[in-house]
Amino acid sequence: MTTLFDPITLGDLELPNRIIMAPLTRCRADEGRVPNALMAEYYVQRASAGLILSEATSVTPLGVGYPDTPGIWSNDQPKGHVSLVRPITEFVTPRALETEEIADIIEAYRVGAENAKAAGFDGVELHAANGYLIDQFLQSSTNQRTDEYGANLTEKFTYVARELGKRGIAFICARERVAEDSIGPLLKEAFGGPYIANERFDKASANAAIANGTADAVAFGEIGRA
Repeated sequence: MTTLFDPITLGDLELPNRIIMAPLTRCRADEGRVPNALMAEYYVQRASAGLILSEATSVTPLGVGYPDTPGIWSNDQPKGHVSLVRPITEFVTPRALETEEIADIIEAYRVGAENAKAAGFDGVELHAANGYLIDQFLQSSTNQRTDEYGANLTEKFTYVARELGKRGIAFICARERVAEDSIGPLLKEAFGGPYIANERFDKASANAAIANGTADAVAFGEIGRA
């Protein structure tokens, strides 16, 4: 089945994915409607899209409809556009790790943990959610590998939880609200240790989750964000 992350050909362009940034008028050009560094930074931050449709750019002063929108009719304006296009086209598309590289990544986690210990931290949490590397390995939408790090992801997910439970890991914290379709209870059972729930809890729902045993503790982000 074709997904957003599959490549596509549009005319002469070979796109790495099907995620397109729509054109958005930002009104940030300099005097003379010349693109500037702020505009370049804005587009570079979004360069992981398969294609960027940049904002409307006037070809004549007679067609200007907003203040500070870019133009492309004078000799100076194209020079500003170079500062937009060049860093975006130089953006490196992420690639899959080679199998032999993964051992080095695992070693980097070990070194990071040792450094944290030396700095005086009580422990470390391996962040395996929100699209970071470990989460990419656990998601079928991103893990398209055919080596030993791919295959049946459901079995691997359960295996990881069980193995962590055997290794004296202090806890698992999952960003998922306790609900009927929550996988939290499955994680808690497979792990066998303390399970910390997280995501949109209030005092009442947090106490209820702890009281009924679906969580051993609850993490809050909103109250500590300010």
